[in-house]
Amino acid sequence: MKTIGLLGGTSWPSTLDYYATLNRMVADKLGGFHSAQIILKSIDYHAIKSCYGRDWSKVAPLLEKEINAALALKPDIFLICNNTLHKALDELQIDFGAVQLIHMIDETGKEAAARGYKKILLLGTKGTMEDGSYARKLETFGLKVDVPELADRDLIQSLQPKLAAGDDPALYAEQFRAILARYPGYDAVVLACTELPLVVTPAITALPILNPTFLQCRAAVEAALA
Repeated sequence: MKTIGLLGGTSWPSTLDYYATLNRMVADKLGGFHSAQIILKSIDYHAIKSCYGRDWSKVAPLLEKEINAALALKPDIFLICNNTLHKALDELQIDFGAVQLIHMIDETGKEAAARGYKKILLLGTKGTMEDGSYARKLETFGLKVDVPELADRDLIQSLQPKLAAGDDPALYAEQFRAILARYPGYDAVVLACTELPLVVTPAITALPILNPTFLQCRAAVEAALA
């Protein structure tokens, strides 16, 4: 089994989701007492997070430093446990060498195309929903990507930090249920923020869910066990 490297702590509740998902997938595939071989580089997210909406130009060098520190631990496969940081990742020129990078937006686009989806609703932080970089990358897979109306974008942004701080996701399930009910007619909803899968589940929406965290983990496990 190959070793999966995680750049986590961005935020810690969603990093826990990565750890659990990867181990659950390996156990399901191999049975017995098997679990994933994982190296976790959990960062202090404050310096990076503080740049969002203020000075994005500082994010890329901070991320590059953290990625290089994680790669020094010599994983075979590498995941960044954060949707927003994939925008900064695409701005970097990092030589991953033999390390296989699993890009969560690519995995989401491939899955949407494989399922025959054409029109999707993108949920995430306000920055992810509004700056267009995430949507443009998904559009390269032949998808039409829409985001919620401004009032719903503001509401999602107000709830995301609470989930990132470790609040019980059940506290906000009804608010997300109401948001999604306002957008019928989509093939699927993309949960482009690692905290959103903690609260948006099939129990609160009939829309098919594309969870980039799950898809990224699935690709990582397939590569680790190949």
